[in-house]
Amino acid sequence: MLCHNFKKLLLCFLESECLQRQNRKCFVIMKRGLYMRCFVKLLLLLGLVLWAPGPGFVEAESHLEAESHLEAESHLDAEAHLDVEAHLDAEAMAIVEESIIFLENLDSFEIHGAAVFDVVQEDGQHLQFETKTRLLQQRPDKLYAEKVRDDGDIHRLWYDGKQVSILKVAENAYAQFQAPDTIDGMLDMLENLMRDPHPLADLLYSDLSHLLLQPESAVNVGPSSVAGFPCSHLAFRNSELDWQIWVERSDTPFIRKVVITYRNEPGIPQYISYLYLWNIQPELNASVFLFSPPEKAVKLSILIPPAVQEESGQP
Repeated sequence: MLCHNFKKLLLCFLESECLQRQNRKCFVIMKRGLYMRCFVKLLLLLGLVLWAPGPGFVEAESHLEAESHLEAESHLDAEAHLDVEAHLDAEAMAIVEESIIFLENLDSFEIHGAAVFDVVQEDGQHLQFETKTRLLQQRPDKLYAEKVRDDGDIHRLWYDGKQVSILKVAENAYAQFQAPDTIDGMLDMLENLMRDPHPLADLLYSDLSHLLLQPESAVNVGPSSVAGFPCSHLAFRNSELDWQIWVERSDTPFIRKVVITYRNEPGIPQYISYLYLWNIQPELNASVFLFSPPEKAVKLSILIPPAVQEESGQP
């Protein structure tokens, strides 16, 4: 079984089963299935879905505020569509498919972004927190992720094609375990280990076709802007979730923003991620994906349950 300290470390990094804040007495339980497999397995790693708000994050917020009145009619029209018989708008699905094909063909990339999410209290009050993230990925078997929470807590993750290493900087504590030899397999292993994937995780997979299978309803809301990038605003729905994505309208159809609304959860919390920097030609050195324990770091022991090893194809 997982040792207590390691499980706590992994939960903090993945922010999957519980979203906890030290000294803030607040939590929200995230049940399996709460995070759809569509956008939803790790950017995991960071609690990884990701992200570090810089000027782009602030700019995105100001753009949304300035444009909120202009887009009100479009949003109301979209809601009307969703209230009627569920349907899949062909244009919306085509835009998503174009983005998927583009992202699948990237050999390596770097992402910076910011995520804000609600934590609903027992009395119904909403508290909002933020994480900043940087991610480097080299397919098929290299990944580095760094997450900075708004309370200053920093977590880092390395995957070198053989093992996963997770470091909690403030406590100078780390854990390592053997993992499958591809990013896809490693992500599956982490999901099996924690039983709760993280929003946006699926953007890290080499095959993203499953994203087209999730919606029961799809609507093209219309043109929008995120941090100055012209985008198509798309809205989707299934039996548990509403999710919206903003796809850049250019030859590089990056996903610039994601909003997930958990309709069936108490308080109907939201998760919002801004992906304000995509670098598809990062300068990568092999050492970026190799973990070297800091001086006097404490290694936490871990035993991966046999069932998880079997589900992940591990011997």
